[in-house]
Amino acid sequence: MELNSDPVITTEEKSNTATIVAVIIVLAIAAVGLWYFMGGPGANKTYKDGTYNASGNYTSPAGNETIDVQLTIKDGIVTDATFTGQASDRESKSFQEKFASGFKAQVIGKAVKDISLNVVNGSSLTTKGFMSALEKIKNQA
Repeated sequence: MELNSDPVITTEEKSNTATIVAVIIVLAIAAVGLWYFMGGPGANKTYKDGTYNASGNYTSPAGNETIDVQLTIKDGIVTDATFTGQASDRESKSFQEKFASGFKAQVIGKAVKDISLNVVNGSSLTTKGFMSALEKIKNQA
C-alpha cells in the first residue's frame, strides 16, 4: 500500500480553519475592548499623595480660556480641590463661576482615576478645561 505524500485539505477542513481564525479575531477584539472599558492605559496607576497644580485650556465663543486647578490627593482620593478661572469675557466668567460653585461636589471624595466631568451647573466648556488640567495632574502624580 502506497501512501500519498501530497497533503490534501478538504473543504470541510478549510471551513473549520476559517471559523477558528474568525473566533480568535473576535476574542482578541473583545479582550482589547474590555481592557479599554476597564480603564485602558493607566487603569492600575497609583497616584502619589500630595498637592498638585495644573492649568487647563479650552475654547469658548469668546476665544481661548485658561483655568487653574489644584487637587490634593491622599491614597488615590481627592481630598481637596480649588479652581481659579481667568476669563475676562463676562459670559465666560459667569460660566466659570457656575463651574466653581459646583465642581467640588463631583470631585472631592472621588478616586482620581474615576473622575470624568461633562457638565457642571450648566457649564460644559469650563469642564473641558478642568479635564485638561486633571490629565496633567494625573501625569504629575
